[in-house]
Amino acid sequence: MSIVVVATLEAVPGHRDELLGLVTELVSKVHTEQGCHLYAPHTSGEDQIVVIEHWADEQALAAHRTQPHMRAFRTAVAGLMAGPSRIQVLRPVPAGDPQRGRLEP
Repeated sequence: MSIVVVATLEAVPGHRDELLGLVTELVSKVHTEQGCHLYAPHTSGEDQIVVIEHWADEQALAAHRTQPHMRAFRTAVAGLMAGPSRIQVLRPVPAGDPQRGRLEP
């Protein structure tokens, strides 16, 4: 079953662009990971970056968390974030029209 993740990163005031730069550098690396269907950063508010992710399954998401580029990213952004990332892991609830009611590749 596929997994959707919403990751919200809060930048230290005045450092959103620097944090966003590191996030956008990460995208091409994450896109090469097995099981990554979507990894798309967005901005929200003055200092928030929200990454919408879609993974093939729990195993793909678990592998993503241990990638060397993810470890390096966490180290690089430590001083740029106002607090820990807020991570929501969402599992689909099939309902309605299958074409419009779930994310599936």
